[in-house]
Amino acid sequence: MIIKSISYKNIRNLKDDMLIPSESITVFTGENAQGKTNILESVHICCTGRSHRTSKDNEVIKIGKETAYIDIKCQKNDGIHRIEIGLKSQNKKAVSINGYPAKKLGELMGQINCVMFSPEDLSLIISGPQYRRKFIDIALSQVNPKYFYALQNYQKVLTQRNNLLKKLNFDNKYID
Repeated sequence: MIIKSISYKNIRNLKDDMLIPSESITVFTGENAQGKTNILESVHICCTGRSHRTSKDNEVIKIGKETAYIDIKCQKNDGIHRIEIGLKSQNKKAVSINGYPAKKLGELMGQINCVMFSPEDLSLIISGPQYRRKFIDIALSQVNPKYFYALQNYQKVLTQRNNLLKKLNFDNKYID
């Protein structure tokens, strides 16, 4: 997979621009707080639908703006893939895959693949196994979109089971 272009508008501290990376290796260098990680974050959002830094879309939008936009094109074996994401500070994000609106965020999985390591990922080593599981779940979801939907169903069933167990435990506590 080769990223052909990334366009972004109103993303954090980035100037509205289009970036055309090299087809071999692209290296971002510069001083702190110049936007290197923000470019990578934009790519990650197009791959997974989420920022690796925050769960709130409005934190990705430039201060003082209501909307932001990311457009990425990449070359894969089966042709050019295009992902467009529109972020709104108050509404759901709008996702378009190859010109067609996505009904579910899970449709992004496998369109453009990325594995991102950032300073925040030190939790993979330092913290508990839930961080490692989340990292692997994201990577597997990109390789096999069916895994993403199976994982969502599993988490839903697990939540229902845990709520039922809590309710049974609470009810039985007062029976004695």
